[in-house]
Amino acid sequence: MIPQQSMIHRLRQVCLADERLLAAMLYGSFACEEGDAFSDIDAILYFADADLPAIEQSAWVSQIAPVWLYYHNEFGSGVAIFANLVRAEFHFEPASDIPKLAQWRGVMAFPTLEGALLVDKTGALSPHLRLLVGPPPDRRQPGEAQFLCQSFLNWFLFGRALEQEILPASYARLRDCTAPLASPSLWRAYAAAWDWGSEMMAELIQQFAIDPLDELTASLDHHLRQHMPPGNADYQKSDGRGS
Repeated sequence: MIPQQSMIHRLRQVCLADERLLAAMLYGSFACEEGDAFSDIDAILYFADADLPAIEQSAWVSQIAPVWLYYHNEFGSGVAIFANLVRAEFHFEPASDIPKLAQWRGVMAFPTLEGALLVDKTGALSPHLRLLVGPPPDRRQPGEAQFLCQSFLNWFLFGRALEQEILPASYARLRDCTAPLASPSLWRAYAAAWDWGSEMMAELIQQFAIDPLDELTASLDHHLRQHMPPGNADYQKSDGRGS
């Protein structure tokens, strides 16, 4: 059993034990029966409307497993990175929002109800999820095709002078962080991206005296070194902070 499956089992137990939580569901790869050892966990947690404001999200999530990072990303989702380096996204929502799942029809589909449903204490969630069970939406439609063509033209024009707007030093770093999908080139690019990001983090930490997240960054650096295949020994020069 991969760690994510054990964590999903634990998530269900936490949901059942919390009287304030009325329903919960998975979406993403595990709900679609495509999850593997590299997949994150995606969950929507529905609490009684009156109880939701009092929920301390980081503490709630830490009941699943030790958490090294919890924050809200640019989309407003709660993002957790656990000590075992499994990533998860959590949406803490009022139970009155359950009917909004109707907006997912034609956009999202699940192979089975059981794969998506975690907990439904009141019976309010299951009918809405059941309407999303079935084959994936058919994307081969005129509207979808038109959208793809329009998006291609938009982004092609938007990025036409990108290489002229990037400083030469940044462009060189960007080139180091890209590679063909083949090892060891991909691993070298991965290490370069980690080093570059670590350097930028170090500058921000020094400038703004923010949390350096040492435990998490050290674990990620160790993980990268441990899994680096032969032929990439030059990564040993890095200490995970770009030094």
